[in-house]
Amino acid sequence: MPYDINVLQKTPLDTDRNMLPDKYKAKLVSLLVDPMSADYDRLMKKSKEVPTELQQEGGNSTNLSDGARRTMIRKMTGAEHEKIVRRNPFDKNDPDESGELEHGGYKPVDIRTAPPGLKALLEDTPSVAQKHNEVCKVHFTPSANFPPETERQRVCIAAYKIIAESLLGQTVRFDRVRGGAVAAWGNGVISLNIDVRYLWDDPLGVESIGTILHECAHKHVSGHSIAFAEAVGRLGGKLAGWVGKNPQRWTDLRDRLYGNGQG
Repeated sequence: MPYDINVLQKTPLDTDRNMLPDKYKAKLVSLLVDPMSADYDRLMKKSKEVPTELQQEGGNSTNLSDGARRTMIRKMTGAEHEKIVRRNPFDKNDPDESGELEHGGYKPVDIRTAPPGLKALLEDTPSVAQKHNEVCKVHFTPSANFPPETERQRVCIAAYKIIAESLLGQTVRFDRVRGGAVAAWGNGVISLNIDVRYLWDDPLGVESIGTILHECAHKHVSGHSIAFAEAVGRLGGKLAGWVGKNPQRWTDLRDRLYGNGQG
C-alpha cells in the first residue's frame, strides 16, 4: 500500500533505533487488512497490481473482504474464481482434462507454485479431475419406467463386449441408458443409449464401431485432446489386426447380428 508506517514512540525498535521490526510491521499490516479491504480493492483495480503483503502472506489475503479477494484472484490469474481449477501434475489425465476444460472457459492453475497469498485463496477450489467429471462427462439418471432389455439389445451388447475386451485386454461391462449422449465410459463400464438406433440396427457399422472405439479410448485418455484422437487411431488399428487374425470369429459375430450372408 502507498502508506508509510512511521510509529516512533512506545514501539519495539532494533538496535539502531531507526526502524520498526519486520514482525511488528507484519502484525500491524495483518490487523489493518480487514478494515482496509475496500482500499486494497480500489488500489488493485486502479494499479492492476497486487501488493506484496497480500501476495506473500496467506493470512493477509484471507482477511480481505469477499470482493477484494475476487479482485486479487482475477488480477493474479486473469480469471474469475469460479472458473479456476487446481491442476495435479501427478495425475496422468491432468494435461488432457485441463486442455478440455480450457476450451470450456476454465483456468487450470498449479497452486503449488503460486504465491502463498493466492494459494490460500485457491485451496478450496475444485481440482481439474473433479471439474472435468462434473462438466465434461456424461451422468445418466435412471428412469423409473426404463424398459427391460430386449433380445436384440442383448445380442448387440454381447458382440460389443467381445470387441471391447479384445481391444482393452480387460473385462468390460455394458449398461443401457436413455437420454443425453450416445455413449459414455466410466471405470470399465460402457453405457449405451437405447434410443440411438444405429447402435442396435447396425452394430458393426462405421458409426457403431466408432462409438465403441471412442469409449474404449477413454480408458487411456480422459479428455478429447490430440492424444485422445491418437488413442482412438491406435485402437482402430488394433481392431483391424484382431479381425484379420480372427476372421471366423468376426464372421460368426456378423452372422449372429445380421443373419447368415448379410451385413
